[in-house]
Amino acid sequence: MNIYHIAYLLANTLWFYTLFRFMRLSFHQRRKTSLKTEIVSYVLFHVMIGIIYFVLNLPWLTMLSNLAGILLLTMNYESNLRKKILTTLQIYLITMLGETVTVLFLRQMMADFQPVGINYELILSYFISKLVIYMFVLVLGNLRQIKHHEPIKNAHWFAVFLIPLGSILITYIVVINIYLENEIAAFMAISVIMTINVLVFYLYDEIIQFNRHLLEKTVLQNQNLALLQQLSLFEESQSRLNAFKHDLKQHLGTMQVMVQNEEHDMVSDYLNELNEQMNQVDGYVSTGNAGLDSVINLKINEAKNKGIEINYRIQVPEDLSFKPLDISVIMGNLLDNAIEATQLVQQERQIILIIEWSKKCLFIQVENPYDEPIKYSDEGRLISHKNVAGHGIGLQNVRQTLEKYNGTLEVNHRNQKFSVAAILYL
Repeated sequence: MNIYHIAYLLANTLWFYTLFRFMRLSFHQRRKTSLKTEIVSYVLFHVMIGIIYFVLNLPWLTMLSNLAGILLLTMNYESNLRKKILTTLQIYLITMLGETVTVLFLRQMMADFQPVGINYELILSYFISKLVIYMFVLVLGNLRQIKHHEPIKNAHWFAVFLIPLGSILITYIVVINIYLENEIAAFMAISVIMTINVLVFYLYDEIIQFNRHLLEKTVLQNQNLALLQQLSLFEESQSRLNAFKHDLKQHLGTMQVMVQNEEHDMVSDYLNELNEQMNQVDGYVSTGNAGLDSVINLKINEAKNKGIEINYRIQVPEDLSFKPLDISVIMGNLLDNAIEATQLVQQERQIILIIEWSKKCLFIQVENPYDEPIKYSDEGRLISHKNVAGHGIGLQNVRQTLEKYNGTLEVNHRNQKFSVAAILYL
């Protein structure tokens, strides 16, 4: 094994991690094999490509092996064959683009540098091309997050370009200036550089994933609270119903006496009073969807405690096919925002909630009054009154959840009325 083989193996290790990231990105981490099987498949592919390169060293065979190997790797993930073929072609085109950019760059940089005995351009092309490809995939990852309404901080964009480009510069300096004196030190330095590239963005991904799990945990806790509140409402309603049943005979006897005495006006008043009592007995939302009922009843009680009335019209079947966690995120955030804005209003402290089901579409509309000016962040998100630092995160979470159902979100505000309309396709 010569120095070119070592450089090839080290560089290809980064390329395989890049391939791993791209696969997870393309298939949204929907793995259908175990993690162990996934990792083993990448290692075997790495070994296979290395053997073909070392033993045969035929460019056309290496190209075909890469295409076939990448396509086989896509079998680790859940998707149709068309998606897998397109993903294979995409990563290969990105690889070719990275290598082409690298070759053009090195020809300019090394036009006057032609040492005897060692092909520096070949060694550098191995490392630099893989760093360029890695940077391309990182940029694609950020663009995908933006597409899914996940904000990317400027510092992260800076890191996505600075770290790989800085690594390319350092790799160039190491190979040109240190390699002649100490090959081992040069390879060790390059290995450290590539490891740093992997670890920095791997840890960033882990932090993002941790925050997502934390958000889901918080939503689940809120959902449990809503379910407990729902149970309390049921128990209270049942208690009122039992008391009403207990007094029903007495009510009927009283009305019978009134009818006999031809006191019709008193009967009418008495019936109106009984009707009000019945409304109190049935004073909660009951659609048959536990998740939906829980979060709405919880927010109705929260609003009531703050002097806000929620008028609702809900017409949905009992067998809606959404996850309780998703409906909790959608309804919880929409109603929280409405309650928050209505608290600042002195008059007409009333929220209108409409939920309707039609032709496999769930329509949700929340309308509330507002006094404060509507503000938007630089990214175009609404700014929350309660937390300026969390600009519109609630609506951002709603949008992300709606995407699971190919849904849409529309925001309007005029005549001091703020309206949010969401559509889910179930």
